[in-house]
Amino acid sequence: MNPDADLDKLEITFTAASGEPYKRYDEEKDEFYYERLIITDDAVDLNRLNNGASILKNHDPDHILGTITRAWIEDQKVVVRARFCKNNPEAQQIFRDIVDGTMKNVSIGYFPQVIVPVTENNVQFRDLTRWEAFEVSVAVGIPADPTVGFYRSINFKETRMNEDELKKNETVAEDGEKKDTCAGCPNNPANKENKEEPEAPPVSDEQVRAAVRSCLDSMGGNLRSFSIKSGRENTQKYSLTRAFQSLLDPSVGKYEREVSNEMMRAAGMSGNSRSGLMLSFRDFTGAEGSGNGLIGTDHRADLFVRALRTRMGVKKATVISGLTGNADIPVQTAMAEAGIGELNSAAPDTAPSIDDLVLSPKKFSASVKIGEDLLAQGNPDAIAIVIDDLQAQIARKLDTAILTGSTTPKIAGLAGTTGVGVVTIADLNNTTWKNVLEMYGKVADYEIEDGDLEWVMKGVTKTTMMGISKDAGSGRFLLEDNKMVGFNANVCGKLSAEDLYLGVWKNVIIGQWGGLQIKIDDVSGIKEGSVTIVAKLLADVVITNPASFVKRVSE
Repeated sequence: MNPDADLDKLEITFTAASGEPYKRYDEEKDEFYYERLIITDDAVDLNRLNNGASILKNHDPDHILGTITRAWIEDQKVVVRARFCKNNPEAQQIFRDIVDGTMKNVSIGYFPQVIVPVTENNVQFRDLTRWEAFEVSVAVGIPADPTVGFYRSINFKETRMNEDELKKNETVAEDGEKKDTCAGCPNNPANKENKEEPEAPPVSDEQVRAAVRSCLDSMGGNLRSFSIKSGRENTQKYSLTRAFQSLLDPSVGKYEREVSNEMMRAAGMSGNSRSGLMLSFRDFTGAEGSGNGLIGTDHRADLFVRALRTRMGVKKATVISGLTGNADIPVQTAMAEAGIGELNSAAPDTAPSIDDLVLSPKKFSASVKIGEDLLAQGNPDAIAIVIDDLQAQIARKLDTAILTGSTTPKIAGLAGTTGVGVVTIADLNNTTWKNVLEMYGKVADYEIEDGDLEWVMKGVTKTTMMGISKDAGSGRFLLEDNKMVGFNANVCGKLSAEDLYLGVWKNVIIGQWGGLQIKIDDVSGIKEGSVTIVAKLLADVVITNPASFVKRVSE
């Protein structure tokens, strides 16, 4: 009987882990290596064991046999004192089998944290220089470390190497070069030709459930959901079970390991998922005691969300660019008149009227000051964001100038241009089908190509029209399928809810003197290291053929 066994308390002391090498296969690098647990006070985190970690049967979290009362390091091994449950007949029986010497296998569950690759005598090792133990299992089929447990001293040569075996792995060839002759070593030429790993022992469902359970426990029990993304087409359903099973059996979970490796690379981490998995966890509440201590900050510049911008209403204006001086546009304001007379009568005298529309540059501009912190650390680039925003806002200012005009400097716009048709609608909420037809009637006499005539209104005005019935019985509405009287309805977010326009928008002319100019002022803010981005557009707006437009007025 083990002298460390206490039959009354059902307690026993045993070795749970050693630094014995364990053979593994790295599928990503297509090579074998030997994993070693470095067992020192600095390397091993025993907090979970010393805080009452469970003793499990074959890594099954549903088979709790007892608890760890103490864990410590002795002779470069992890030693534990285990107490088995007195009120559990199965635990009592296993404890008796251990004391009798008929049950000897022990396995430890652990999380690798720091892995250091090492080459010794042409053999590849990966030393776990920092790792955390979280449970100890007994009654396992084939333990990863057969040198630990109850009364253990045997060595499985197909998966283990002691120091004498490592020395035997090298022989000297005739040319003096050392050659690896170990039948199971990764550098053996025979193994390079046949990389098939000896069949691993089957992994039980209990082991997989234990691995999953331990991962959930490590997250503080606050895991609600997880998501996996892969850069390649996902032709195979992701399996959380296979993912964790791959930690125990390298022959399964290839796709799951690829996903993990890809996530590690995206996170800028070295290593691979053969020694651990990376999952994308989310949906923590952030409440006190609910995992907020685990929440980090990932700055996702690739998901930058810009401010919500208003829609622009004018879609088909005519743009004249490359102007230098003021521009005069001749416009025919009256036409010749034709008459009917007798055969010998003279044709009536008539004269068309020609006028000029003058375009002179007005400055549409804005500026933004950027601090040195954003200049140095901003991601996405702060200057690029500001320039994009300035351009968008200047375009919207030009859009509203077309519709409502400007006082200083003077831009008439549709609101102030003489000759634009008007229809009185006292309250747009009480608009009738007759009002809509009247607005169309103001422009219906003129030659207008299909698709040129469009409405412009604010979004709330559009929804109002969508909710007003055309009549009492048809079940039809003023605005349906984005059309009113058959013409598209565009939205300008800067308009008032009282504004409503219909017209041929190619008869709006925008003159531009050059393009959007961007200047950076790095002088005025030189003391604090800031810069000011200035954007300006020289432009003007005129309305040709005002009779091709109609607007709503309240009185």
